[in-house]
Amino acid sequence: MTQSSDNIDQSATPETRIAGMRAEVVSASDVLINKTATDYRTYYTNNTAFALTAFDINLIFGQMIGIEDGKAVIEQGLKVIMSPLHAKIFLSVLGENLKQFEDRFGEIKLPEEVLKLATTR
Repeated sequence: MTQSSDNIDQSATPETRIAGMRAEVVSASDVLINKTATDYRTYYTNNTAFALTAFDINLIFGQMIGIEDGKAVIEQGLKVIMSPLHAKIFLSVLGENLKQFEDRFGEIKLPEEVLKLATTR
């Protein structure tokens, strides 16, 4: 169901009301997801770097292709830029999907070395 900001119910969540802007609220059941862009492609990643600006969050996806002088060599292949709002929604949906994966296949255990690297940057 689509609803414009001119007639949004005041009981609607804050995410559906944007002051001074025209907002469209679309439920998941209203989204048609069967169109694929002509340049659509699948990209495998085992490394993700992050960059932040005041307006955007950048996810830079890459692949570790080797080790030189004791350091990982990452080939960066894809950059995705999104708004902080979209990133927060993405995080929520990704978290829910990981939970469903773990419920079905078991807990994903991170090695201690990975946890140390992730928290020291």
